Amino acid sequence: MKISVVIPTYNEFENISKIFSVLSNILNNLCMNDYEVIFVDDGSTDSSLTEIKNLALKNSSLKYVSLSRNFGKDAAIAAGLEFSKGDYVIVADVDMQDPLNMIPEMYGMIVSSCYDCIGVRRISRKGEPLVRSYFARIFYKIAEKFFSVDILDGVRDFRIMNRNMVNSILKLNEKNRFSKGIFAWVGFKTKYLEYENIKRLNGETKWSFMSLLKYGIDAIWDFSSLPFFLVSSLGIIFFLLAFTFLLFMLIYNHYFGQKLLFTCLLLLFSAFFAAAQMFCFSIVIKYLSKTYIEAKSRPLYVVRERN
Repeated sequence: MKISVVIPTYNEFENISKIFSVLSNILNNLCMNDYEVIFVDDGSTDSSLTEIKNLALKNSSLKYVSLSRNFGKDAAIAAGLEFSKGDYVIVADVDMQDPLNMIPEMYGMIVSSCYDCIGVRRISRKGEPLVRSYFARIFYKIAEKFFSVDILDGVRDFRIMNRNMVNSILKLNEKNRFSKGIFAWVGFKTKYLEYENIKRLNGETKWSFMSLLKYGIDAIWDFSSLPFFLVSSLGIIFFLLAFTFLLFMLIYNHYFGQKLLFTCLLLLFSAFFAAAQMFCFSIVIKYLSKTYIEAKSRPLYVVRERN
């Protein structure tokens, strides 16, 4: 049974040869000569692609797909899955922060059990910046309450899936992709193994705080009812505020008759209500923009070259 390993890569020259060496040793020790390691170069601007090509000349098991520009990690994962040929497919990050040593256990479980996917989840965030960890916990709390799919705290993209699950993922043609949500949405029986956080081996993460924040917000738009919940909640709150404000002004003017205060409060309430309307409109516009992107049906990625 052939195994494919998909590795999205963006400006990770320092880690390419290292992760390929580690994966090759692991897969060879599993007595599996029939495997492929697919690097998806997501428009790297360093010498990542050159390093991948040099390794491919020496190793027939190394395949690569070079995208024409940076389309994002989720698009690169989709490209790797599409070009993979294995009966089982592993998705791993190139930064060596995934517990690659767990692959034999994960493979043994998926082959000998009824599970379609074996993934991992971090039980700690030691070594991560405090601010990033704090917002990550908030995101997963939102996911727990509002997402249409179950996404556990600390879940990683690193996993092994059978071909049936991979084919089901490839049927989803949406352009706004959140891989963790897609993995969960297609269903299938999945088991998660726990592990402690692993520090990056070389280089620096390509995910800034703002890019992670944007990624998390996009995931909320794509897989949760939170925006609709906010709009409906604001509608109820504004109705109660308006009703309370009206009663207050009627009573106040009846007893005190100070129209100046009435005018000031009316202007303040109008400004508050206008700001709330703009917030609701921004939610509608966000959904319209996502619909517009999907309606254009542009390809998720463009391949520049591959072996």
